Amino acid sequence: MKFNPLMSKYKDEGLELKNLKVHNDMSQETVCFSASIYWKGKKIGVARNEGRGGCNFYDFDMDKPIKEFEEWVDSQHITYVWNSEVKEVTTEKLDWIVGELREEAETAKWIKRQTKKQVIFRIEGDEEGSYRTVGNQGLPEKAAAWVREKYGDKIIEIHS
Repeated sequence: MKFNPLMSKYKDEGLELKNLKVHNDMSQETVCFSASIYWKGKKIGVARNEGRGGCNFYDFDMDKPIKEFEEWVDSQHITYVWNSEVKEVTTEKLDWIVGELREEAETAKWIKRQTKKQVIFRIEGDEEGSYRTVGNQGLPEKAAAWVREKYGDKIIEIHS
């Protein structure tokens, strides 16, 4: 199974972040970043956060219709777990969505860096976000085949 963090559930519905720039050196209470917001293939605005806590800032291109976009955001059912209880996000839904997209893009970038010299993978029972590694010695397909042979159906995610 090949997991692609860039294949977001939001991308299927027409929402993408492009031109993402994350400034970890400037992040304090929140992640400092900027990104272009694309809806159904067209740039409709920019999202940014200064990294000092608080919500994101949005600059939308008012020459483009965003009513459909706003309605789509409002219609999203987003949940999180707090003290073992599932809660629904009712305000700042766009911040949650943009946060998920930013995290997916950062994960994809990290995976691409990691797989230059090794195969990374997770198997059943591994903690979310932790990866096992096998050096690829310049032969990523061979290393991935070895992982598949050794772990088989227990593999949750593999990148080579």
